[in-house]
Amino acid sequence: MSPKTLNLTGVVLLLAVALWSPTSHAATVEEGLAALNAQNYGEAIKILRPLADGGDPQAQYFVGTMYRDGKGLPQDQKVSCEWFEKSAEQGPPPAMHMTGLCYRLGLPGAVDNAKAAFWLKKAVERGYVPSMCVLGDLYATGSGVEKSPERTFELCQQSAKAGDPGAQYKLGLLYMSGFGTEQNPTQAANWVGTAAITGDAAAQLTLGEFYWNGFGLEQDRNKAYVLFKASGDQGFGPALLHVGKLLLNEAQSLDGSMDGTKIASAYVWLTLADINAANAANREEAKSLADRIRPALQKEILDEAQGIVDAWRPKPPQTQLIKPAAP
Repeated sequence: MSPKTLNLTGVVLLLAVALWSPTSHAATVEEGLAALNAQNYGEAIKILRPLADGGDPQAQYFVGTMYRDGKGLPQDQKVSCEWFEKSAEQGPPPAMHMTGLCYRLGLPGAVDNAKAAFWLKKAVERGYVPSMCVLGDLYATGSGVEKSPERTFELCQQSAKAGDPGAQYKLGLLYMSGFGTEQNPTQAANWVGTAAITGDAAAQLTLGEFYWNGFGLEQDRNKAYVLFKASGDQGFGPALLHVGKLLLNEAQSLDGSMDGTKIASAYVWLTLADINAANAANREEAKSLADRIRPALQKEILDEAQGIVDAWRPKPPQTQLIKPAAP
């Protein structure tokens, strides 16, 4: 996700209607939502826009999602946030959550962490699970609220125990670093593992690193590699880079010779890491390594490797892949 693009983290559109009390427009909003989920965007906006203009908070929320995603309407993050806030002012927790994210990302204009905290707190007060660990991130840095590592841990733990994969991953990282709690490698591995079995790419990469280094669980580099590859197969740039570097190291023997098959595989993964880089530093590292090994490849092998890169597409997340002990 781009840092300037909203995502409906942890929220399924079909479920969101249930988070509002029924209104006189409920059936019509449900019809609009059915059209939206059927990808009949013209019909969806035809139903939802008049209701949104008339002040229906559900319709306002879903019009916001359509502007956010560019489905049936021109993609416009600023306008999307305006609709989310109109809805939030009437009380729906999902709209409060999205409004908080808008201000956190600066999509209505400038970043405003105080307003982000205001709306996220309101959502949390209503028990909205996806907002909890996001609000915890603000407490971690003292952004818009007084800094409190303990509050960060408390909020992320609450969300993690409620089943939010992003919070489960974050809670594992908090246990790993000892932020807001005592460092606990076993709990770190268990919570990161809980997120990883949902298919979360970042959690799979981190759990792989735990297995690789024997952090919080028994060292097992075969499991580590399976997790690294599963994360990279989703197009997660850091994992693609990690696997590419591992293959490059394995390709170089003690006498300085190169294993042609592994060096070609390393080239593929590093080139994909360049294409899917999470940031400029990762892209520069991946490109530099790929450029360095390209001359070692014979033309026919290089052409074959490039063909693999050109044909590559991200794979769906692999769930239930490796299960550490439950937290």
